[in-house]
Amino acid sequence: MNSSFPIAQLSEDHDVLGMELQAWGLIAVLEATEEEVGRERVDEVFDSWGIDVRGLLQRRAWTTLEFAERFMDAMVGLAGEHIVHRAGWRAMSPRYLGPIYPLLRAVGSIRGTIHQIAKQGPRFNKAFHQSVSETGPGQVVLRFVLAPGVEQPRTRHFFTFVRAQAEAVPALFGGRPASVREQQLGRTTEFNVEWDEEGLSLPNWPLYPVSVLAVFIAALAAGVGTGAAVAMSLFGGAATHVFYEARRPSDEALRYLNHAHEYREGLVESARESESRFGDLLEAKAGVEREVAQRTSELKATSEQLAATLDEVRKLSQARTDFFSNVSHELRTPLTLLLSPLGQLVRGQEPPGGYDAALASMERNATRLLNTINQLLDLEQI
Repeated sequence: MNSSFPIAQLSEDHDVLGMELQAWGLIAVLEATEEEVGRERVDEVFDSWGIDVRGLLQRRAWTTLEFAERFMDAMVGLAGEHIVHRAGWRAMSPRYLGPIYPLLRAVGSIRGTIHQIAKQGPRFNKAFHQSVSETGPGQVVLRFVLAPGVEQPRTRHFFTFVRAQAEAVPALFGGRPASVREQQLGRTTEFNVEWDEEGLSLPNWPLYPVSVLAVFIAALAAGVGTGAAVAMSLFGGAATHVFYEARRPSDEALRYLNHAHEYREGLVESARESESRFGDLLEAKAGVEREVAQRTSELKATSEQLAATLDEVRKLSQARTDFFSNVSHELRTPLTLLLSPLGQLVRGQEPPGGYDAALASMERNATRLLNTINQLLDLEQI
């Protein structure tokens, strides 16, 4: 497991306990990690630390920023970098917001919720001073300034968690996730949060007084006493609010289900197109393989033909060499036998065997030479 912190024993009195961050914020990171890798692997890490980490989380103990970073770094080592971002979104769900969630839905807004995050920050986070500044419609800057005496964080896990929370705020009101840009200036970290107001659900606070008044009037008309009518109206208003909030997630779930269905249909169509393209690619590949096989066969035949032709050329070349060698011999022999006695006669010497024998030899060799030349001329004509 890659970690930015050394694996070492911790002390609850020195390395863990402090007054910088409340440990409850780490519960979302813990539960998200356990869902991905299992409780057993998480406990192996805790056992190596030698402290009761789960007890710290359950007691909502205050810890140091260094321990919170070490904790998130260990969970990232188990599940991956995405786990902190996922936990930040989880922390903004109705389950973690508890009773604050219906209040936000009733009278809250995206801008007001982000202001509340900064306002309520000191209750859970004393390592940073938090503030919000307005920058325009659908846009604010959430600012975190490191408190004096607190060391600069060694990882970006804390800021990843905060960025995910800011992204999730519009989802509380049925909107799309916010766009968050992070910028660090020394000991100050700013989050530029932008969101789209389109598609947001309206607050349901008007339903409460209307339902209370309607139930109160109906109770009085039915002859119920004033005290009972007040109690019934309060109960009716609360019931109306609960019903509306219970129905809204169902409507949103149906809308998301429809989107998921459309997305699924798109995936199916994309899969079909991919399958068709894959079939075309296979067919094209088979065609190329056939073409390559044919070209290879043709090249092989051509190569064999060239080899046979080369062999024939070599044989012809050898035959030509042998032919000229034989012809040269056939021409030189009678010429030599013809010139030798002729030279003796020119010098006035008597050839061996006498003049008659020399003349007969010269005639015979001249006739032989003539026959050889005639044969060469007949061959040239053929």
